[in-house]
Amino acid sequence: MVINSKKLSYLYWTKKLTIREMALLYHVSHVTILSWLKKYKIKTRTHSESQLGRMVSDKTRLKMSLKKKGQIPWIKGKHHKKSSILLIIKNNFMKGKFGKLHHNFKGGKERFRCSCGRIKKNRYAKRCWNCWIIYKFNHPEVHYNWQCGISKLPYSFKFTKKLKESIRRRDNYECRNCNKTEKQELEQYYKVLSVHHIDYNKQNCKEDNLITLCNECNHRVNASRDYWYAYFKYIIVRRK
Repeated sequence: MVINSKKLSYLYWTKKLTIREMALLYHVSHVTILSWLKKYKIKTRTHSESQLGRMVSDKTRLKMSLKKKGQIPWIKGKHHKKSSILLIIKNNFMKGKFGKLHHNFKGGKERFRCSCGRIKKNRYAKRCWNCWIIYKFNHPEVHYNWQCGISKLPYSFKFTKKLKESIRRRDNYECRNCNKTEKQELEQYYKVLSVHHIDYNKQNCKEDNLITLCNECNHRVNASRDYWYAYFKYIIVRRK
């Protein structure tokens, strides 16, 4: 099912229907409507424009209610009439008579918006949650456990499958931290046990520097490296 581009733009921009309302109208997903808008290169509304459309509907609803009650001071001239109506609507919204204060009015949550237009959960935050995730992805050095990108360094050529198998055999195919067996690891994650470098140096492949860990413990030991280095060294020395 495909909608004509003229009809799609008419419903979206003239009738001011939302994407979800259009999806319900044509019995499709809202993702399908978005793909049609991108296909026909129809510009989508911004957050402020969509909120402005809601405010217009609220204003018309309030205008009709005030007109029935005779509370609108009708003045000759279109400009004076509109300004008086808007003044009454703004005052009523500010007083809280017709629901919560809308974000388009000055004050409220308007000053706590991010540069992208979303509302920040914390007024002291620099960015909203979505912008903070994007910023962390592009700036990994912000993380507290950043190690200058050593995780992307290659392993030594001596770190072969044969060496890893010998280390697992030496440790009786058990995790030296939680005593999890390789059989349990295969049943849970379909993976064999990992071999960990105690001093976190990928080029040091001596047997005294290697120890068997499960996948969970192998991820856990990336933090507090000084503690885990001393702990695993103690285990290796005690084994001797």
